[in-house]
Amino acid sequence: MEASIRLLDATKKLVGQKVKKFKWGAGTGSIIKLTFERENISNASNFEFQRENALLVNCAWRLVFDKSFYSWRDSDVREGELRKTLDSCLGLEILGVELQPKTQDLCLKFKGGLEFQVLCDITNDEEADENYILYSDVEILFVDYNVRVNSEPYDSH
Repeated sequence: MEASIRLLDATKKLVGQKVKKFKWGAGTGSIIKLTFERENISNASNFEFQRENALLVNCAWRLVFDKSFYSWRDSDVREGELRKTLDSCLGLEILGVELQPKTQDLCLKFKGGLEFQVLCDITNDEEADENYILYSDVEILFVDYNVRVNSEPYDSH
């Protein structure tokens, strides 16, 4: 199956998961990592095979709510406000996901109209190799600077 179709399938599997953690900060540029908590990790015999789903974003992103938004550019300017807003997202369930087929831009939709939008704007390998990386439960999927979807398996050991 083509990697772009597997990315679409993997993003759809994020629906129903909750945001467990954000990792970001001033000085990291646009980099932010979202870790998701899955409800269905109850099979103890398969626990070692259950991986934590996460999204590592190197490109532009914004958090849209009500009639305003924060973006990655606010990490230095409005850090306190942004931290408070991101903290309020902890535990929120993903209600929907949109993935743009031409650009691979990604939008995670939460309760109350809140959206986390990923905007693929890295177009050369001097900035970063990937726009974003999705650590799914079966493989690592990433969108490179040419907006191509690639994948790699987890190490088997």
